[in-house]
Amino acid sequence: MGYVRECGIVFLDINMEGMDGQETVGKIKAECPKVHIVLIN
Repeated sequence: MGYVRECGIVFLDINMEGMDGQETVGKIKAECPKVHIVLIN
């Protein structure tokens, strides 16, 4: 997730195939707690 560390904000679809948006948020926040995330439905 090195590319995420360089971002200030990430936009995610909450309905993704394989891994849902909530699970993805948890993984991103665990490694990059300062990144802002916007979930889109």
